[in-house]
Amino acid sequence: MKAIEINQNSSINYKWLGMAYYTIEKYKEASENLLKSSLLLDSDFETWRFLGNSYLLLKDYYNAFHSFEKGIDFNKGIEINSNNDYILKESGIDINDSSAIVVINDSSILNNYGVVLANLNRIEEAKKYFEKALEINPNNEMAKDNLNNLNSYLDIENLHIQK
Repeated sequence: MKAIEINQNSSINYKWLGMAYYTIEKYKEASENLLKSSLLLDSDFETWRFLGNSYLLLKDYYNAFHSFEKGIDFNKGIEINSNNDYILKESGIDINDSSAIVVINDSSILNNYGVVLANLNRIEEAKKYFEKALEINPNNEMAKDNLNNLNSYLDIENLHIQK
């Protein structure tokens, strides 16, 4: 918090404070700080993912929807290799010799976006995002369970959120 007192225009300070609140499950405080971070720098995938997760865990599906949408949109220019490492397509960087690789669990944002869509009664779209999560990570048990749940029971209350 001292860092924010010193520099209120630093997105990274708000991001890390938001992440700290998220880690201790204070999702309201996390969302407030992550939102401030996103207003200062709107191109950080991780901020959008954790902001969406915070809203989702608060059952604020409208804001979760928009946060995940922004994160997914930001991530569209990213290519996945077999190790689930991500690189920018246009960079042409050799992934075996690069410090520019960003490692993220993209499967989780797609799963959680599916949970949001299901809670907004957009069931068919939700299923597509669970399927996309499984394309990236076939071992994503939560996405498998969520897809099976929607296909079998339409039990939206028991969908799994990935932290």
